[in-house]
Amino acid sequence: MTSLVSSPVNTVRTVLSEHTPAEIARAVAHRASSVDRLMALERRASLTLAGRGTTGRGTTGRGTTGRGSAGRRAAATRPVDLLVTTVGNGNIGDQAMFEAALGKLGKLGATSGGRIIAVVPSADAFTVPPVYADRVTLVELPALTDGNLLTAGLARRRLTSYFPTARSLTVIGADVMDGGYQGREAALRLLALELGARAGLDCRVLGFSWSAHPDPYVLQRFRDLDQDVQLFARDAVSRERMGGAGIGGVGLAADIVFTHRIDAASTPFGDWAGRQQDDARRVAVVNVSGLVLKRLSRSGGAQTYLDEMAETVRRLVARDWSVVLVPHVVRAGDDDLDACRQVHDRLQDAATAPYVTLADRLLSPAEVLGIVTHADVVVSARMHLGILTLSSGRPCVLFDTQGKVEGLMREFGLSDCVLAPAETTADRLVAMVDTARAVARDTDALSTGLATMTAKAELNFA
Repeated sequence: MTSLVSSPVNTVRTVLSEHTPAEIARAVAHRASSVDRLMALERRASLTLAGRGTTGRGTTGRGTTGRGSAGRRAAATRPVDLLVTTVGNGNIGDQAMFEAALGKLGKLGATSGGRIIAVVPSADAFTVPPVYADRVTLVELPALTDGNLLTAGLARRRLTSYFPTARSLTVIGADVMDGGYQGREAALRLLALELGARAGLDCRVLGFSWSAHPDPYVLQRFRDLDQDVQLFARDAVSRERMGGAGIGGVGLAADIVFTHRIDAASTPFGDWAGRQQDDARRVAVVNVSGLVLKRLSRSGGAQTYLDEMAETVRRLVARDWSVVLVPHVVRAGDDDLDACRQVHDRLQDAATAPYVTLADRLLSPAEVLGIVTHADVVVSARMHLGILTLSSGRPCVLFDTQGKVEGLMREFGLSDCVLAPAETTADRLVAMVDTARAVARDTDALSTGLATMTAKAELNFA
């Protein structure tokens, strides 16, 4: 029998034919345990080199080692804020969070207007808005959150070289901190924060989600995390889940994009939507997600998803709607533009085509806002398209792809407008569009929710 653990050349068919389900489960568990032990050794070595050893577990659900008020006061007067970004690289939501963080970081310390060093995976992952150009330096450290033992260690050494002049270390949490995408990535972000806390920096994780099924090793690291690392959940559901999992001291905030004040920028796509409104047609913005398409392809549901999204657009057009297809992530692997094009190609009949347009490039957050301001409703599988929509006072229907939108939608009275991707049907989507518009028309839930979420988002930087 071929070893499940040692052989890198096993195919799925060979594994399934040669091993029982119980054997496969044991092998997977063994490998996961080995990876966890390796990361634990890496963490211990890194903290030992930093001169403080490891943190013990506290009775409150968080580790209790702290740096003390003297360290905080000394760091507060320093001129540099360190920012660890998300992946970026073609993701409008990541760009919006980046811009929001830049706008707020200067207010963390005792002085304002300092320099920001943004640690990014690549130089082209983010665009620095001109207003921040003289204050922001991009530092490429891809291995900090995605490296092996050697390269990640070298990246941490580079990061800590900035500590003597830094007052804060801020991690944009988003949806990567629970390890749902990659456990090692989340663990490495936490390790950087531990090092920052030991150096006396103001350390925090900005508004992030927590799924019902976090990575077990990451969960333990959160339980043991230094109490001086401030954690901010971006919705009540996430905070409840973290509390139930034994993670204490979590502040309730909101996604930082709710703090972002940007002027809408015009595009041909927004201009088209405005002309449709002038012709007395309602406008829907529809996002077709490459991530959803990728996941459903594993179960054979990808073509059904595309067909149902196309049928949704047809039904809206038949009811005197016009539709802008908007990609939110444009990059290899989970490309919305490709997914949107596939739906657009299905809509080239004479009755539908004149009322559907495709935004055929990556947009900036300001350009997305310029389209959304013409929308009567937005349908999206990307959370930050929903946030930009809600920030502009428009209703939305959201797909739930990572357990991260229930709390958000509850705040806006839109709990009935959340759909699991595998349950996509035109019937359900059109009904949810009607529900979302009724909430916007018949209640003050959107305005109340926006005021609440904006105030909560500011807490990330308090």
